[in-house]
Amino acid sequence: MTYSVGSKESISIALTKAFQAIDFSPTDRETVIEDWIDGDAIERLCRTSDRHLRVSTVIWGHPVIITPEEIQILAKQTNRS
Repeated sequence: MTYSVGSKESISIALTKAFQAIDFSPTDRETVIEDWIDGDAIERLCRTSDRHLRVSTVIWGHPVIITPEEIQILAKQTNRS
């Protein structure tokens, strides 16, 4: 799923909305977005750099790719034996 980040939208808010778009409720979790990533730091990197940046991480078991323009949430990782 790809979520377009609004021009005045913070990365943390965009991440929350992106997870809600895949019917994953961040508010029902024991952790919050800020426990997984530093949204302010990513925002500073993405919005102030003259390079196209891409941050990859895993949040609540989902691989996530963050760019200044969009957030991609991939299918939840499963343990393989």
